[in-house]
Amino acid sequence: MPPASLSQPEIEDKVAEFSKDGMSSAIIGPVFRDQWAVLNVKLATVKTVTEILKEKGLYGNLPEDPSSQRSALPA
Repeated sequence: MPPASLSQPEIEDKVAEFSKDGMSSAIIGPVFRDQWAVLNVKLATVKTVTEILKEKGLYGNLPEDPSSQRSALPA
């Protein structure tokens, strides 16, 4: 069962952790909603997932659209 609420620093740390685990920002938001009961990261932190990743130097490591990875796969 997810915690009732996470603090802003806890959410930001988890965003960084998820990114380091290979999740794109497009996936991180729904994970917070579905697994941690944080309905909107921006409302909880006053920052978007992308803004958090940029602050932590993690933005740009992964493509934004997971389907864009398919074009790099051999046929």
